[in-house]
Amino acid sequence: MQITLLDVDNRQPQNFKLHRENGRGDYLFVLFKSPARVMVGDQYVDVDRGYCIFFDKYKIQSYHPRPSLEFVHDFMHFDLENDYEKFLFSDIPKGELIPVSLPELISDALHTIQTEFNSNF
Repeated sequence: MQITLLDVDNRQPQNFKLHRENGRGDYLFVLFKSPARVMVGDQYVDVDRGYCIFFDKYKIQSYHPRPSLEFVHDFMHFDLENDYEKFLFSDIPKGELIPVSLPELISDALHTIQTEFNSNF
């Protein structure tokens, strides 16, 4: 796996909006740490803290905070490097919200990856 961008506890203002009509050319994982509106299929869905989503490489990537709320999330942009990684990733749903029972564990793992990722630069 090639990580291209990673941030933990990323805070954005109330007017933040991420919208990429055709993706960014890499996969995007987002862990929502505050309520948000997320494009799922062709409509926005309200989610609470503790959901995640994998966005496909060339599909719409769109989300923003719910009105009047600060927006906090963890995210990781990445690409797959070989057929084995592609095979493992093929069973993970893309573009679907996934409830997470212990989001702190995912956030902690991403923080560890971020520390390692940043130490290589």
